[in-house]
Amino acid sequence: MALESSGTMSIGGPTSGRSINLELSKSATATSGLGDADLRSLADVPSGAISMSDFYGASSALATGGNVDNLRPGNGYAYHTFTTTGSGTFTVLDTLTAEILVVAGGGGGGMVDGGAGGGGAGGVAYCSSLSLSAGTYPLTVGAGDPVSTSSGGGLGSPSVFYSPAPTTGGRITALGGGQGALGPRNGGATGTSGGSGGGGQGFQAIRPGGSGTQPGQSNPPNTTNYGHGGGTGPTPGGGGGGAGAAASSGTGGPGQQFPGFLQPLAFPPPHPYTSQPRWETTGYYGGGGSPDGTNAAGGGGRPGQPDPAVPGEPGVNGLGGGGGSSPLPSFPGKQAGDGGHGVIIIRYAV
Repeated sequence: MALESSGTMSIGGPTSGRSINLELSKSATATSGLGDADLRSLADVPSGAISMSDFYGASSALATGGNVDNLRPGNGYAYHTFTTTGSGTFTVLDTLTAEILVVAGGGGGGMVDGGAGGGGAGGVAYCSSLSLSAGTYPLTVGAGDPVSTSSGGGLGSPSVFYSPAPTTGGRITALGGGQGALGPRNGGATGTSGGSGGGGQGFQAIRPGGSGTQPGQSNPPNTTNYGHGGGTGPTPGGGGGGAGAAASSGTGGPGQQFPGFLQPLAFPPPHPYTSQPRWETTGYYGGGGSPDGTNAAGGGGRPGQPDPAVPGEPGVNGLGGGGGSSPLPSFPGKQAGDGGHGVIIIRYAV
C-alpha cells in the first residue's frame, strides 16, 4: 500500500491512499501530528519543516509479496502469507529482521482393505530471526499429495524459502509428509518416511510407520525443525506423524502450535482457506492423518468408511495436514484423503 502521488492528503480519514493514519495502520480517527516521529519517518523528513506534500507516494511497507500482503492486525507485526502452491517471491524494500514459518505439503492417506495408515503431516521449519537486506527472495510453497484410487498416498511436496546466500544452508526447507501404508490386506506395508512419516499397516499385517525426516534437515541458524514418525497398528492402522508429536497406533500426531502465527493473524477472511470445514484458529500447523476417526490438531484428516461409502478426509490446506486413510481401496469412491497444501508465512516488527 502507498499514499497517492498527488491530490488531497489528510492525516486522518477513512480513504485508503489519502489517509496518513491508515497508511501507518492506525485508526482513521487517531490523534496524530505532522511532527510525530512515525509521520516524519513515513515522509522521510527527520527534522525541520514538513508539509502534506512530503507524503505524496510515501509507503509504510518494508516488504511486498504474498496472497496476504503486508497485513497489520494490530499486534506490532506485518504478515505476508504465501498460499499459492509453486513458485513465488518476497521483495524486501528496506533491511528487516523476519520470523519465517515454512510448512510443507502433507502426505496422502493410505489405502488397505483393513488397516490403512494415515498420511504424515508436512514438515515444519520455524526460523525465529533472519536478517534480510533489500532484494527479492524466491520461495516455493509445497502442494499436498493428490491421492488416486490406483496408487494410494504419495509424498507431499517440500516448501522452501531461499535465504541470503551467505546464510548457512542457503535456504529454509520443510520436507513433504510421507504416505500412509497402502496395499493388499496381508501385504505388510510400512508407512513412507517424510517430513512427518506416514502410518504403518494394521489389522492382519502390522507394520511400522515411516520415520520423520524433518528433524535431520539442514537449515539456517535460529531455525527449529518439527516432524515425527508415523504410528504402528494394530487396529485400524498407524496414524500419520505430526509436527508436534509422533502418532499413536490409530491417531494422527498433533501439529505444532505457534502463538505468533495464529491463523486469524495471517489468514484474514475472505481468504478461501478460512472457509474450509475444519479450518483452525489456534496456531497449530502440521497435524497427521488418522485411521481411527479423530482429527489431529493442525489439519489432519479422518478416515473414510466402507458402508456407506465415505472417502478419507483431506488434510487442511494451508496447515500441511496429512490425509485420512481409506479402509477399502478396491472400491471406487472410497479413496484416501489428499494431503493438505503447505504455506510460508513471514512476519516482522513494524
